[in-house]
Parts: sequence; C-alpha cells; structure tokens
Amino acid sequence: MQEHVFPFIKGLHGDKDSAYSKYMADAIFKIPTPLMLDKIVTVMDDIYAQMARLKSINP
Repeated sequence: MQEHVFPFIKGLHGDKDSAYSKYMADAIFKIPTPLMLDKIVTVMDDIYAQMARLKSINP
C-alpha cells in the first residue's frame, strides 16, 4: 500500500502546479495499528455494499 498504491494516488493529478499536487507532495501513508486497519477495511466494505445495493435499486 505504502510503496505502490499511495504513490499512485499522489500522482493522480498530472498538473504539478495544482493545489492537489502541492498538498499531496509531502503526504505520507500511515495506519498506526492493525486494529485501525481492520476498522478502515470494515468501513470500506460497508461502503461498497451500500453502493451495490443502490446500484441494484437504481440501475
């Protein structure tokens, strides 16, 4: 995550002078504990499940 995904996210906006690029330049990716990672993954799973339900209701 830290070595591949986060650098990709930091570089999503191609314009080096954009506000996004400036704010992301010094950003680091850090999840402090395994418990926090578990909470993040659980919330993301819930978000994707809600998105799937909404998509099935409103195709």
